[in-house]
Amino acid sequence: MDADNTSRPAQTADTTPSSAQGSGRVTPDDLRRLLAGDEPDARLVLEEGQIRIERGCGSEPRGMLILSRADLADRLGADPDAAALATAAAELDAEVRLRGA
Repeated sequence: MDADNTSRPAQTADTTPSSAQGSGRVTPDDLRRLLAGDEPDARLVLEEGQIRIERGCGSEPRGMLILSRADLADRLGADPDAAALATAAAELDAEVRLRGA
């Protein structure tokens, strides 16, 4: 009965952290999950120190937007190999750190 939840749409975010143990770091697995999801407007966000995959619904992200599924697919293609995912994850993680998160 969290009053804050009443103002948010019921299904706007995946409440499970995507990074292992909620480390707040972008991992290749995060990017793989983002591409593999069936939500075309999904996006990767950092919220309260955890990387999450949030379903896009036309609203502002609930955390700091890292990357949308469409942008990732444009950058790497629909089925990137492990090396491409690892490189992209490292680059995105560095961008997040440079933003001060």
